[in-house]
Amino acid sequence: MFEAAPFRVHRSTVTPCPIVASIPHCGMVLPAEMLRALNVSNQHFIPHQDWHLDELYDGLPDVGITVLEAVYSL
Repeated sequence: MFEAAPFRVHRSTVTPCPIVASIPHCGMVLPAEMLRALNVSNQHFIPHQDWHLDELYDGLPDVGITVLEAVYSL
């Protein structure tokens, strides 16, 4: 079903701390099976995502926090 890994890991760029931040709703990719199941008028709309959360938290690895970022919008 999935064409790529379901998430990306952004590792700490400094001494890591024991915190992992998860951003589960920022994925922009729909698996082909799900895309085909959508009504044609909705195929270019990704309904359940939090726009730009990955950009909002992109500085976390610079303060020692590992980040898990979703790839798929499910």
